[in-house]
Amino acid sequence: MGQGLIFVQDMKLGHYMKLPPRSTFFAQFIATIVTCLVQMGTKTLLFQHVPGICDDVRSDSLTCDLTKTFFTSTVIW
Repeated sequence: MGQGLIFVQDMKLGHYMKLPPRSTFFAQFIATIVTCLVQMGTKTLLFQHVPGICDDVRSDSLTCDLTKTFFTSTVIW
């Protein structure tokens, strides 16, 4: 619901700036795809290069359960 409201706000701002709705939509679409790819790449990089990120004893106080849940729900949505 929150993402939909942000999308509508951006479309409204584009309308006020006299931008074509199609251009605004494609700009948001491309930005969403790039953001998803960057986030997935960052998560993959962290999981591969940070030793012990999901171990029971973490030296940096990192939590893995929330990270896995957030990553999975991001990929699903």
